Amino acid sequence: GSKQRHLKCITAILAEAYPAPKVFTQLIRTKIAYENTKIYVSSVGLNMSGSITSLAGADALLVLQPTEESYKRGDEVPILLLSEKEGQEQACLGSEGI
Repeated sequence: GSKQRHLKCITAILAEAYPAPKVFTQLIRTKIAYENTKIYVSSVGLNMSGSITSLAGADALLVLQPTEESYKRGDEVPILLLSEKEGQEQACLGSEGI
């Protein structure tokens, strides 16, 4: 099998705030926007497990780790790119097992 079995992970900036997940890591379907040399992500809308249609418009999965404080607009966060053909050997920081 491929040694690059994990989705490619990069850092992006939140374009909107998100409530903090309390127990489980959340994967939020997002769109990527590029401004100068910065990468921003925002939700594509409905992010429920049964909502397959929102995957069609998603460029990446935002990885939100459980924390006590909400994620704020402007926070840097890891994202998993959905459209990259090549992956990476290691899991994204904070997303072990994903």
